[in-house]
Amino acid sequence: VKEDFQVVLAEDDYDDIELFTKAILEISPNVSIDVTRDGMELIDRLNNIDKKLPDIIFLDLNMPAIDGFDSLKLIRINEKFDTIPIVIFTTSNRYADIKNAYTNGADFYIQKPNSYKDLFEIFENQLHSSTGFQQ
Repeated sequence: VKEDFQVVLAEDDYDDIELFTKAILEISPNVSIDVTRDGMELIDRLNNIDKKLPDIIFLDLNMPAIDGFDSLKLIRINEKFDTIPIVIFTTSNRYADIKNAYTNGADFYIQKPNSYKDLFEIFENQLHSSTGFQQ
Protein backbone atom coordinates (compact mmCIF):
# COMPACT_ATOMS: atom_id res chain seq x y z
CA VAL A 1 0.00 0.00 0.00
CA LYS A 2 1.31 3.39 -0.79
CA GLU A 3 2.16 5.02 2.51
CA ASP A 4 -0.10 8.03 2.13
CA PHE A 5 -3.29 6.29 0.94
CA GLN A 6 -6.08 8.49 2.29
CA VAL A 7 -9.67 7.40 2.90
CA VAL A 8 -12.38 9.81 3.99
CA LEU A 9 -15.49 8.34 5.59
CA ALA A 10 -18.55 10.58 5.93
CA GLU A 11 -20.65 8.77 8.53
CA ASP A 12 -22.56 9.79 11.66
CA ASP A 13 -23.17 6.35 13.23
CA TYR A 14 -20.48 5.45 15.76
CA ASP A 15 -20.89 1.67 15.35
CA ASP A 16 -20.59 1.94 11.57
CA ILE A 17 -17.47 4.10 11.93
CA GLU A 18 -15.91 1.51 14.23
CA LEU A 19 -16.67 -1.44 11.92
CA PHE A 20 -15.57 0.49 8.84
CA THR A 21 -12.27 1.49 10.43
CA LYS A 22 -11.59 -2.02 11.71
CA ALA A 23 -12.24 -3.59 8.30
CA ILE A 24 -10.15 -1.07 6.34
CA LEU A 25 -7.21 -1.27 8.74
CA GLU A 26 -7.37 -5.06 8.67
CA ILE A 27 -7.06 -4.93 4.88
CA SER A 28 -4.15 -2.51 5.15
CA PRO A 29 -2.78 -0.98 8.36
CA ASN A 30 -1.03 1.78 6.37
CA VAL A 31 -4.25 3.47 5.29
CA SER A 32 -5.07 6.82 6.82
CA ILE A 33 -8.77 7.33 7.60
CA ASP A 34 -10.38 10.70 8.22
CA VAL A 35 -13.93 10.57 9.59
CA THR A 36 -16.39 13.38 9.08
CA ARG A 37 -19.74 13.25 10.88
CA ASP A 38 -21.87 15.17 8.38
CA GLY A 39 -21.79 16.67 4.92
CA MET A 40 -20.66 20.09 6.11
CA GLU A 41 -17.64 18.56 7.84
CA LEU A 42 -16.89 16.57 4.69
CA ILE A 43 -16.94 19.65 2.46
CA ASP A 44 -14.80 21.56 4.97
CA ARG A 45 -12.32 18.64 5.05
CA LEU A 46 -12.08 18.54 1.26
CA ASN A 47 -11.56 22.30 1.04
CA ASN A 48 -8.87 22.32 3.75
CA ILE A 49 -5.72 23.23 1.84
CA ASP A 50 -3.56 21.83 4.64
CA LYS A 51 -4.92 18.31 4.03
CA LYS A 52 -4.13 16.02 1.13
CA LEU A 53 -7.11 15.20 -1.08
CA PRO A 54 -8.39 11.70 -0.33
CA ASP A 55 -7.81 8.76 -2.65
CA ILE A 56 -11.41 7.63 -2.07
CA ILE A 57 -14.52 8.87 -0.24
CA PHE A 58 -17.08 6.60 1.41
CA LEU A 59 -20.29 8.58 1.84
CA ASP A 60 -23.37 7.73 3.89
CA LEU A 61 -26.64 9.15 2.57
CA ASN A 62 -28.36 9.71 5.92
CA MET A 63 -26.41 12.37 7.79
CA PRO A 64 -27.27 15.56 9.65
CA ALA A 65 -26.57 19.10 8.40
CA ILE A 66 -25.92 18.22 4.74
CA ASP A 67 -27.02 14.73 3.73
CA GLY A 68 -25.13 12.42 1.39
CA PHE A 69 -27.04 13.41 -1.75
CA ASP A 70 -26.34 17.12 -1.27
CA SER A 71 -22.74 16.38 -0.31
CA LEU A 72 -22.31 14.36 -3.49
CA LYS A 73 -23.69 17.22 -5.60
CA LEU A 74 -21.41 19.77 -3.88
CA ILE A 75 -18.35 17.59 -4.44
CA ARG A 76 -19.12 16.84 -8.07
CA ILE A 77 -19.63 20.50 -9.07
CA ASN A 78 -16.03 21.23 -8.05
CA GLU A 79 -13.54 20.17 -10.74
CA LYS A 80 -10.81 19.91 -8.10
CA PHE A 81 -12.51 16.72 -6.84
CA ASP A 82 -13.25 15.10 -10.23
CA THR A 83 -10.70 12.31 -9.88
CA ILE A 84 -11.76 11.18 -6.39
CA PRO A 85 -13.86 8.00 -6.47
CA ILE A 86 -16.99 8.33 -4.33
CA VAL A 87 -18.57 5.21 -2.89
CA ILE A 88 -22.05 5.57 -1.44
CA PHE A 89 -22.07 3.43 1.70
CA THR A 90 -25.55 3.35 3.18
CA THR A 91 -28.35 1.19 4.56
CA SER A 92 -30.74 2.08 1.74
CA ASN A 93 -31.32 -0.31 -1.13
CA ARG A 94 -34.13 1.78 -2.62
CA TYR A 95 -33.94 1.98 -6.40
CA ALA A 96 -34.62 5.74 -6.31
CA ASP A 97 -31.65 6.31 -3.96
CA ILE A 98 -29.34 4.16 -6.09
CA LYS A 99 -30.41 5.92 -9.29
CA ASN A 100 -30.10 9.36 -7.66
CA ALA A 101 -26.60 8.53 -6.40
CA TYR A 102 -25.31 7.45 -9.82
CA THR A 103 -27.07 10.34 -11.57
CA ASN A 104 -25.28 12.79 -9.29
CA GLY A 105 -21.81 11.36 -9.76
CA ALA A 106 -21.30 8.41 -7.41
CA ASP A 107 -18.81 5.87 -8.72
CA PHE A 108 -20.12 2.94 -6.66
CA TYR A 109 -23.08 2.18 -4.42
CA ILE A 110 -22.76 -0.26 -1.53
CA GLN A 111 -25.56 -1.26 0.80
CA LYS A 112 -24.16 -1.76 4.30
CA PRO A 113 -24.00 -5.51 4.96
CA ASN A 114 -25.26 -7.25 8.08
CA SER A 115 -22.03 -9.03 8.97
CA TYR A 116 -18.44 -7.98 9.52
CA LYS A 117 -17.22 -10.76 7.21
CA ASP A 118 -19.36 -9.40 4.35
CA LEU A 119 -18.20 -5.85 5.10
CA PHE A 120 -14.56 -6.93 5.00
CA GLU A 121 -15.01 -8.74 1.67
CA ILE A 122 -16.85 -5.80 0.10
CA PHE A 123 -14.13 -3.35 1.13
CA GLU A 124 -11.34 -5.62 0.03
CA ASN A 125 -12.92 -5.99 -3.42
CA GLN A 126 -13.90 -2.32 -3.65
CA LEU A 127 -10.55 -0.90 -2.70
CA HIS A 128 -8.64 -3.21 -5.01
CA SER A 129 -10.89 -2.68 -8.02
CA SER A 130 -11.54 1.06 -7.81
CA THR A 131 -8.18 2.41 -6.71
CA GLY A 132 -5.45 -0.06 -7.39
CA PHE A 133 -5.17 -0.30 -3.61
CA GLN A 134 -2.94 -3.22 -2.61
CA GLN A 135 -2.42 -5.07 0.63
